[in-house]
Amino acid sequence: MTKQDELLVHIAGLMQVRAWQDKHLPIEFSLLAYDLLICACFHTLSGTPLNYKQLFLTLPYSKNGIRKQLSKFIANEWLEICTDAYDRRVRYVVALPKLLDVLKDYLELRKIHYCGTGGVLVIDQGSSVKYN
Repeated sequence: MTKQDELLVHIAGLMQVRAWQDKHLPIEFSLLAYDLLICACFHTLSGTPLNYKQLFLTLPYSKNGIRKQLSKFIANEWLEICTDAYDRRVRYVVALPKLLDVLKDYLELRKIHYCGTGGVLVIDQGSSVKYN
């Protein structure tokens, strides 16, 4: 496989990953939404709660934009807000199992395209990529 063929395989893989994101993640091509979900998943899985203040300081977007996306994800049961057991004023953003399950599939897809398959590349009209 030539260098250009390798590059095409990687670009086609990115296309497939992006098409998968559009179908399975509620991000609607928004980097803010994507970053919010990934950040919440990271903090949920690492056991380091993500409070509101950290959320607004971590993400490089407007507070109103973050609030809007957060409300949407809460309403659609991707994220939830939990209060601290000792200080009810502190609120944490937590990824729900629905999101964590989709994230596992997403990571598997990304791993496949990162490692490559060494097969022959076939791209169909729907931006999906198959290796024969």
